[in-house]
Amino acid sequence: MLDDSLVLVGRAKAAGVAVEFEVWDDMWHGWHFRTPDIPESVEALRRIGTFVRAH
Repeated sequence: MLDDSLVLVGRAKAAGVAVEFEVWDDMWHGWHFRTPDIPESVEALRRIGTFVRAH
């Protein structure tokens, strides 16, 4: 999935889309949805919200 994500990021950037991409160590697919059980997911969703509001 990481490789697919990197391809998508590259294509989006090439098309002029604003992109921020972060890889979080030791996290699994879908970990964002474990809010509030996992502190990292809370932080990730906060960062996503900040990005969305800025764009």
